[in-house]
Amino acid sequence: MLSRFRGPFRVRFLLVVILIMFMVAIVSGTAGAITEDSLRPKIGLALGGGGALGFAHIGVLRWLEEHRIPVDYIAGTSMGGLIGACYAMGMTPDEISYLISGINWDRMFNPDPPYDSLDFRRKEDRRDYPILPEIGLRGFQVKLPDGLPVHEIGMLLSRITLPYSTIESFDELPIPYRCVAVDIRSSQVVILEDGLLAEAMRATMAIPGVFTPVERQGRLLVDGGILKNLPVDVVKEMGASITVGVQLSSSKDRQEITGLNNILKYTLNTITLDNSNRAAEAADIIIAPVSKGLTMTDWEAVLEFTENGYRAAAEQADHLKAYSMDESSWQEYLNERQMKRRLIVPKPTGIEVIGTSAINQKLIKEKLASHVNRSVDPDQLEQDLRDLVGSGLYEGFRYGLKYNAFGKPVLLITAIEKAYGPPFVNTAFLLDADGYQAEHVNINARCRITWHNIAGPGSELRTDLGFGTELQYLGEIYKPIFRSKWFVAPAVFFEQKNSSLFEAEKRINHYKVINKGFRLDLGYGFNKRCEARLGWESYQQDVRVGVEADLPGDNDGEVRLARLKYTYTSADGAMIDNKGLFWELNVKRYWKGPGIPESFTQMETELIWTQPFPS
Repeated sequence: MLSRFRGPFRVRFLLVVILIMFMVAIVSGTAGAITEDSLRPKIGLALGGGGALGFAHIGVLRWLEEHRIPVDYIAGTSMGGLIGACYAMGMTPDEISYLISGINWDRMFNPDPPYDSLDFRRKEDRRDYPILPEIGLRGFQVKLPDGLPVHEIGMLLSRITLPYSTIESFDELPIPYRCVAVDIRSSQVVILEDGLLAEAMRATMAIPGVFTPVERQGRLLVDGGILKNLPVDVVKEMGASITVGVQLSSSKDRQEITGLNNILKYTLNTITLDNSNRAAEAADIIIAPVSKGLTMTDWEAVLEFTENGYRAAAEQADHLKAYSMDESSWQEYLNERQMKRRLIVPKPTGIEVIGTSAINQKLIKEKLASHVNRSVDPDQLEQDLRDLVGSGLYEGFRYGLKYNAFGKPVLLITAIEKAYGPPFVNTAFLLDADGYQAEHVNINARCRITWHNIAGPGSELRTDLGFGTELQYLGEIYKPIFRSKWFVAPAVFFEQKNSSLFEAEKRINHYKVINKGFRLDLGYGFNKRCEARLGWESYQQDVRVGVEADLPGDNDGEVRLARLKYTYTSADGAMIDNKGLFWELNVKRYWKGPGIPESFTQMETELIWTQPFPS
């Protein structure tokens, strides 16, 4: 019988046996590796929200790393979403601390762009109509802003997420990540797991009533803390077998909670604390930093918050150390996480703009054209975006990269338009006394209504209205010539001003001067700081005297003049809130007017220099 296995058949049989043994060995080795890996439970870290209290998360992460405790999944709400995203992108606790400590929070929360970034005409609005907030008339309805636009936060998030702006899922980060927001249209919790990372982070931080909500995929998103401040269930759904929650709180004497701002702040804190307490019951381990004497708005106390988080994690050492890795496994874990970290940003080959009209898209692309085919320079890009915010049309911008249909990287600019306009309305209130003893008081309300792109890109229709003891109307169309720095500005106007005639410190007459006419200016806008105009003006002057004696001379009739006006402004001459210079020069050549026997030239100048002093 054995003779049957000799020859070629026996050789084939032996090869089959060897092959089977080899496969069994591979499978056994793989099975052993799977079994070994499965011995370590997957740890999910849930980071709660709480404003500046969230800096305590940095201390928690530092303690976990020092004791070689891995994080396999991470989810956060509000500030927990920001810190969690930084860690998920591969940043170390020291790198996160360095980032947070270097932020100028006063600037970060300032809703207005720097004065120097404002377009020249927006500087005029600031000087002439300084009352805030700006009002909108979109849809012929009076609307106010939905909150502070905080454009600087949007750019900060864009900067730190730039290398990951092309990912499709947050599972592609070195640590899989989620953040929590609430859709106030449907009153539902929204777990953000894909799309633009910077947009998701901005949404989870959109404190309702303070920061403007985020429009995303048909949803209107605000801070997730109002419904899910501690996302323990989120990391569990991601696959975590052990959940660690970091629940934030502060200690504050009830007698110190006074004033509307504090009452609103602690009311929101009470709401988030309630749902946090319920979520904490589902966590396997809770780390609870308590920041005594500190509040959620103490943005400069990064070190103190970090130390509180570190101590709170140490208090749970007996529970946490059970998941500590040996040195070799820890280094392997860190190396694997580091390999997934993205540090290189490809050069964009083009620009794509979303979130605004075709006209504005073209203007934005022209402004940012220098950023194509070169490495992204965040400092210069953000300055250019601030200049665009200075146009007055936008709440802010976010930026990132995407790959187009041809697989080429392009710079993706998301424009966030102001939801309440255009047109926009700026207001002012004027009170002045006429006479040495305030014998006559003028009380006036003023407003400026501005329509944008009304006659092509960059054009404006400006309407000034004044009511009170004096009346005013101005309608001006501002039109750039062939998209250049040259412009024309025809205008019609009506104004009624009150004045008095004095003799020996005694008012002898009170009168009204009514002017109505038109002007046409040819101008050149050098930059955001200075503008020159050469124009022709013609109006009818009508002087109406009170019950006192008539004014001397001939005062009624037509006035014609030519005007040269030059304005330079690097400081707000009205509010005096920044260092710089305001200078305006007006040279007028009168050709015709009541009581003017021959033409003459008049020159006026105004000079304001401001220098704020430290408080």
